[in-house]
Amino acid sequence: MRVLILVSVHDKPYGGHYHTTLAYFNALRNSFRDTKLLVIGNENPHWITNLGIQAEFVRYNGLNLVSAYKKVAKSAEDYEILHAFDEFAYFFIRSIVEKKVICTRCGGPNPEKRYFPKVSNLVCLSRENKIFFERSSKIENCILLPNRVPPFEINLELCANARANYDIDSSKLVLLRISRIDAYYLKSIEQTITLGKELSKIGGEIEVIILGAVYDKKLFDELNSRYSHVKFISDEKYTKDAKRVLGLADIVVGTGRSLMEAALKGKVMFAPVKNRDTPELMTKENIKHFLNTNFSERTIVNTSRETSLEYLKTLVEELSVLKDYKVWITDYAKKTFLLESCPEKLEQFYKNASVEKCSFDFYRQMIRVTSVFLRFSLRKWFESSSHN
Repeated sequence: MRVLILVSVHDKPYGGHYHTTLAYFNALRNSFRDTKLLVIGNENPHWITNLGIQAEFVRYNGLNLVSAYKKVAKSAEDYEILHAFDEFAYFFIRSIVEKKVICTRCGGPNPEKRYFPKVSNLVCLSRENKIFFERSSKIENCILLPNRVPPFEINLELCANARANYDIDSSKLVLLRISRIDAYYLKSIEQTITLGKELSKIGGEIEVIILGAVYDKKLFDELNSRYSHVKFISDEKYTKDAKRVLGLADIVVGTGRSLMEAALKGKVMFAPVKNRDTPELMTKENIKHFLNTNFSERTIVNTSRETSLEYLKTLVEELSVLKDYKVWITDYAKKTFLLESCPEKLEQFYKNASVEKCSFDFYRQMIRVTSVFLRFSLRKWFESSSHN
């Protein structure tokens, strides 16, 4: 089976969307005879060259639609399965005849008030997306595959280096949040810091660490000034592949992929919630509820905060309870998040997938894709012009 993986870049080329694409690409090329990655966008993303990935790049800025479309179609000729990891990449392959075309929805809120294209074969990473799309007349065939994390190892040397450079006290419990530092994640960062204060009341001294690349320097400086007791780690050698330093943490606040990665290493896990100012502890009773929304800040909880804190106090004070927790969450993560079993499931989905059908919806999506890429291309041009 020959599979072409496609992903688009039109704005900021970072985030879980790209990590998921790369994880699938690496898993599939180890399972199938020929797997290729094709990137469509207005810039060649740095993560391709940084990771040494052999990938084809097709430049598209919103104006060169015909030439970009022809290049993608040419690249797709030798492949049986065309698998797009976002709706924009899907546009460039949806009208290629005699091919099985797959689109993956990489999490995020449901597009209830926003256009989403007609798709014959859709893969969803979260249950909330699957339930939503199954009700849509635009989607013919839909499956849920939450698996997206490949096996990985913690870099103990790098962890020791971070402890020394940032004076992280090994006698304290370490609460870690891995997150880009920008306005979008400000609420979860502040929730983590508030959680640290609550944990200190029941578990002794807590070291709170926010680890992530800085995308808003002004906000970063404000956070450093406001929370002097918190350690902000933004050095690229730690943030570039942050899961390698999960060994620093005893407790992790995570969303989406970052939660899944930490759970695989048996950490005590919290996730941000919409209706509280502190994250919620993951337990056997609530983890499926959080999985429904991809462990995102959109989750609403109804259990009392006191119940969660009481259970956490037990985890801290009784080693046998903590050991059982670590075994449970590791086993759950391996079954639910690990990507190893995914190629087999995808192969079956590929075999059962229908051939893409022509639709007038193609022209509607063409207008959307063109306008989005053109808008971001113009913004980049204005930004570069203002710096010259």
